Amino acid sequence: MPSLLRTTILSMLLACAHAVLPAASIAANLAPVEDASPIPASADGHLSLTPQRFDVVEAGDRPLRFELTVTNTTLEPVRIAPKVIALEGSTEPDQFAVPGGRTSASSAAVAWVTFPGFDSPRELASGRKLQFVALVTVPASATPGTYSLGVGASQDISALGVNTTLGPASRVSLEGIVASTVVIDVPGDVSPRIRIRGVSGPRVVWSGSTERFRADVENAGNTLLTIDGQVELGSFLSTAGRTLGAKGPDKGYETLPGGRRELVMVWSDPPLLGWFSPELVVVGGKGSGVRVTKRLDTVYVLPPWWLILLIVIAIALPSWRWRRRRRDPRWQEHRRATAADRVAARKRKAEAKRRAAQARRRR
Repeated sequence: MPSLLRTTILSMLLACAHAVLPAASIAANLAPVEDASPIPASADGHLSLTPQRFDVVEAGDRPLRFELTVTNTTLEPVRIAPKVIALEGSTEPDQFAVPGGRTSASSAAVAWVTFPGFDSPRELASGRKLQFVALVTVPASATPGTYSLGVGASQDISALGVNTTLGPASRVSLEGIVASTVVIDVPGDVSPRIRIRGVSGPRVVWSGSTERFRADVENAGNTLLTIDGQVELGSFLSTAGRTLGAKGPDKGYETLPGGRRELVMVWSDPPLLGWFSPELVVVGGKGSGVRVTKRLDTVYVLPPWWLILLIVIAIALPSWRWRRRRRDPRWQEHRRATAADRVAARKRKAEAKRRAAQARRRR
């Protein structure tokens, strides 16, 4: 019996060892690693982080792993700490995401991020880089949708205060943040939606010119959309219709919830003459099922100004010459003489007819 008890205890200890050792090995692999290879540093150096953005990932049962590298190219050691901030869609046409506030939809995802072995600030020497890992564990109760986070490191920056009567000169602490954009898609029932905030376009187009239609489009849903659009020009002549695609990426602009994009459709080949009924079509990307249309005002196409000028001159010049001729005294006298001759000729003709009729009656 004692031998059986000892065997059971040893088996349990071995099982625990096998369970703990892999976990310890994984934790060791995720711990931050400082690269000792020298990196050029200068007075203009700064703290940088790579990569700047990760591809969109879909949440699953396992934690999501993101490997980051922070580099110090300044001449002084820098004290850094792990940092996570919520992001939201940008309203600037050249930005993907901007820091969001506490009311941002992604603020709940900040608590999902951990940094194994990097729980407290540490010093990064000049000309060194630190490789660390961020783990994102999405809870099963997470609301479906797209969450965007800025994951990286923060740096304390000291700056001199200003002498005032209310506060003497002192040192204040500022926080500089370098972060990579992480976008997490939590699958489920989402609400993709697009809102057209404004549209501008021409009403009159000169043939041969280049005109633009512009649309301010917002991702009003709770999931990432790839916004793209076009203007369909329906002509009253069926053969003259055309479609104007939006400038930019072939598949459209990736836009986070709350973000806005400006779509620009260029019309570079207007016909010589005509009128068109344009319709704006905006889509949310493949698989989103989002398609919004909006009718625009009728667009009239006129010939080039120089062609209109030539037509006006061709009509006006003969008219001007005729009016000028009518004011010429010699032409007026000639016209009166010609009119008198025509009257005399009609009288002579009438007199000849009268005499012929009399002659017939005498017979």
